[in-house]
Formats: sequence, structure tokens, C-alpha cells
Amino acid sequence: GTCSFLSSLCAGAEFERRTGKRIISAALYPQDAAGRPELSSSGRYAVRLQLNGVWRCVVIDDFLPADASGRVLCSRSNNEGELWVSLLEKAFLKVVGSYAFAGSTSSKDLHVLTGWLPETWRATRKGFDPSHAWNRLLGGHRCGDVLASLGTSELSKAQEESLGLVSGHAYAILDVAELPSAAAPEPLRRAAAARAPS
Repeated sequence: GTCSFLSSLCAGAEFERRTGKRIISAALYPQDAAGRPELSSSGRYAVRLQLNGVWRCVVIDDFLPADASGRVLCSRSNNEGELWVSLLEKAFLKVVGSYAFAGSTSSKDLHVLTGWLPETWRATRKGFDPSHAWNRLLGGHRCGDVLASLGTSELSKAQEESLGLVSGHAYAILDVAELPSAAAPEPLRRAAAARAPS
């Protein structure tokens, strides 16, 4: 159920890496003299989240759910020793109830993490202009002013296989670029061909 939060976290972390604007790492305390998160000697952490329009401090410890062999049963970084993913997820789930979280939307979760006001586009909504949306997304990305994620609707197995996406899932958009149609990945060329007017 945390795919929307994790896609938001990934989009925010990649944005921070690319632009240097600290929007994810600034949320986790304690911090060193340079303002970077550091390990807590007490195992106690504070996470700043935007909840109901107000910045709140959510206090957590570093105990994480694990199985009998010690394998962590929550989201985690691939880099051993990095706790930030697990800690931010734990703070978020503390606020929403538990690890049995049913899910949310990426736009809401991006707002909780960053305070940025979300804008949601529904490609199936009448009047949706894909060219206008693409130009705004590309322009915002180039200026370093956009965080984006994508949520899929219910897809058939054939659509999942064709697009390489999972039905009812959230994805972080990590980069935005225009490619010549011949350079586009095969699933995108097939999708574009299917949408092209005959």
C-alpha cells in the first residue's frame, strides 16, 4: 500500500540529487553542522511532514519490522546502513495508522513530504490536452521546478505486458526528455501507434 509514498520519495530524492534543493534530506533529524541527516546515537529520530496544512514533527525510533532471520520487512535502501528510506516511511505510516496502510495517491504523499501543492492530471478526463500537459511537464523539469509521479489505472494483462507497467500502481518520474520517435523504447512506440488517428 505504500507505493504512492515510495514513488513520491523516489521522485523527491532524485529531484534533490539533480538540483541540489534539499527537500527530502531536510525532513529528517538529527542533522550534522552542514544540515545533512546523521545517525542518532539514541536511536530517536524526528521527521518533518506537512499534515493538514501544518508542518509537524513526527518522532520515531529506529526499530524496524523484521522476520526471524533479521531481514527487514519494510522499504529500505539498497545501500546497507542507509536508514533514511525506512525512517521516512515509518514516520509516514505512524501518522496514517500502520504498516497495513491501504494506499493513497502520489500527489497527496508528495505534499506530505515536501509541502509543495500538488496538481493532478487525469489523462482520461474530458478536455485533457496531452500536448499541453507534456509541455508543462518538460518545461518544469528543465527549470527544476517539478516533482512528478504516475499512477496507472486498472490495466488488462495485455496492456501491462505491452507497456511494462503494473495495474493500479504508482511510479516516480525520474527524468523527462523528448526523443526522436525512432529512439523511443518499443512499448512507447506501440502505445503511440495505437493512439495515432487513422
